[in-house]
Amino acid sequence: MDILRNFIAYANGSTLRERERDIFPAEASANAKGNSGDKIHLRIQKPVNAKVFEDKIRVILSSVSIYEPQTFPVKRPEFEDIEKVVIAEARKKIRSLKFWTLPRRRDDYVGENTFPRYKEAVGKWEIDKADFEIAENKRVAELNKSEQERAGIESKAIEDDLKAFMSPSIENIRDKIKSTLKSVQSPYGLSIAYAWSENTVYLDVLYPERDIMLKCEYHTTPRTITEGNFRYINILLGSSYVLASHIFNIGETVRNVVVTGHSQILGTKIEETLYAVNFDREKFQTEFRTIKKFSPIDSFFKYQYLFDATPARGNIHPIRIRLENGLFENRFEHMEFEFLAIRPTI
Repeated sequence: MDILRNFIAYANGSTLRERERDIFPAEASANAKGNSGDKIHLRIQKPVNAKVFEDKIRVILSSVSIYEPQTFPVKRPEFEDIEKVVIAEARKKIRSLKFWTLPRRRDDYVGENTFPRYKEAVGKWEIDKADFEIAENKRVAELNKSEQERAGIESKAIEDDLKAFMSPSIENIRDKIKSTLKSVQSPYGLSIAYAWSENTVYLDVLYPERDIMLKCEYHTTPRTITEGNFRYINILLGSSYVLASHIFNIGETVRNVVVTGHSQILGTKIEETLYAVNFDREKFQTEFRTIKKFSPIDSFFKYQYLFDATPARGNIHPIRIRLENGLFENRFEHMEFEFLAIRPTI
């Protein structure tokens, strides 16, 4: 628990949360669409691992189209067909009043012309067929080469992504954390301080006022105060899973995601830390290998956490940190925290 308590103590005792307040995005009623907070699990990203990349490569390689040359579409000339044409010609061309001479003369015409024409037609057909096959083989070779090159480029890109994902160290890790957090879909604004240290990402999250969150996540008004309390717990704790799921998918080097959540008391500058949790990669990815509807509060207990609410009514008790002589582990003072505002996007 020390890491959670120390992180909260540092956040409370430094300028961290003051800077988060300064960049907190303004809320607009137009963003309050009601997103059914009981389905917050649908915003949790499915865990990424090496198999995900390998499956993508398999799909690409299996999708490679193998083109085959088309068959020459023109039928080879038939002797009988040409003979019929020549016979018809003979009847038109050879006419005489001496009708008894016609059969012999026409037979002679057919005999003299049919075979030469057949030979000529077959020769032309063979030349056309050879030209077609040369062109077709060239076309198919170019298509197959292009298809193989496409698959090679796409699979190489995924192989590079896999190497980066599996690497014990990630270049520009802070930029990746920033871009990942920016991609998170949220129905309400958030302000986040984040840092990276020893394979752990630290997130200190400033939430809007409770009623704004409820309005943005649920279509209906809670029937009782207790129902509203448990709805709030559901979306408050559930949001930590959404954030952690995105961060873990940066790469295998991220072994833990520590999230603390806080909010201001309405109309004051008093900060209340509502929860803190230390998600470890193995347990998190096992739990969400197949994402189904889940209870954030029940799942929370599987991790190292700080959270307290009355079981019957769901009243959240803010976390109070008491440290002797006001001292705490100062590892956080040496971290470079950066700040990011997430505007409502859904």
